[in-house]
Amino acid sequence: HGADIEIRNNRHQTPLLLAVSQGHTCLLELLVSRGARVNVTDEDGDTCLHLALMRQTVATEKDGSPMLDAIRSQLNLSEGEDQTGAAIACYLAQHGAELRARNNQGKTPMDIITDPKIEEVVKQFATVFIQKQAPPMKPAAPECDVCLNPNPLVTFQPCGHSVVCEECCIKMKKCIECKAIIDFKKTRDGRVIKSEQPSHSEEVILKKRLQELEDTVICPICMERQRSSVFLCGHATCGQCADSLKNCPICRRPIKHKINLF
Repeated sequence: HGADIEIRNNRHQTPLLLAVSQGHTCLLELLVSRGARVNVTDEDGDTCLHLALMRQTVATEKDGSPMLDAIRSQLNLSEGEDQTGAAIACYLAQHGAELRARNNQGKTPMDIITDPKIEEVVKQFATVFIQKQAPPMKPAAPECDVCLNPNPLVTFQPCGHSVVCEECCIKMKKCIECKAIIDFKKTRDGRVIKSEQPSHSEEVILKKRLQELEDTVICPICMERQRSSVFLCGHATCGQCADSLKNCPICRRPIKHKINLF
C-alpha cells in the first residue's frame, strides 16, 4: 500500500522496465493494470517495448499470466518456440506502447524486429489501443442522390428505396433506383407524402406502351416536361430539373456540362 510504481534504480529503470527485461509476465501485467507508464525509458533510452523485443527468448518463470497466455496462442507459434518477448511486446502495444520511440542509438522497437510475422502482429495489437482511444465515429448522414445534400431521405413505397430527400422527391412518380411506380412516399418520422395513383382502367396495356414511348422523351425525374438538357454521359432531363442536379440521376456520373437541346 502506498508503494511508488514509478520509482527508479541506479540504471534509471522502473519496476515495469525491470519486469519486462526479466520476463516476469505476471508482475508486468499487474503493474500495467495499476497504471504503470509503458513508455518510460531507462538510461539507454530503451522503452519497455524495446526491451521486450530485444529479449524475445528471455527465460521466464511459469507464473501463469492468463492475458499473456492468450496472446501467445494468438501468435500461433510452432511448438517449442519461446517467444515470451513477442507476447509481452503485443501486450504492451495493446496498452499504448509507442512503436516509433527512439532509444539513444536512434532505434525504434520496430527496427529491432527481424520476423515480419511478429512485426505485423505487434502492429495489430497497437491498432487495438488506437481504436479504443479514438472517439466513436458518428455515422455519416445519407446523401440525397439528386442534390447530394445530407438531408433526411424519404422512402418510396412499395419498392422501399430511400435515395432522395423530401424536397427533391416532390414531383417524382417513379423510383430513380429501380424505376418502379411510386404509390406514396414516407418521411423518416412516418409522415406519408401521397403520389398520384396509377390508372387501373381497361386501357392499362395501351397506356403502358404509351408510357414506354413517353419515357424516351419525358424527363425521368418530374415525368412531366420533355427532356431538353443532355449531359456528357448521354442521359437527359428537362432543363428545370437539370438546374439542381450535380450527378446524372440515371448513371450517377458527375455532371460536368449540360447541353440544351432547345
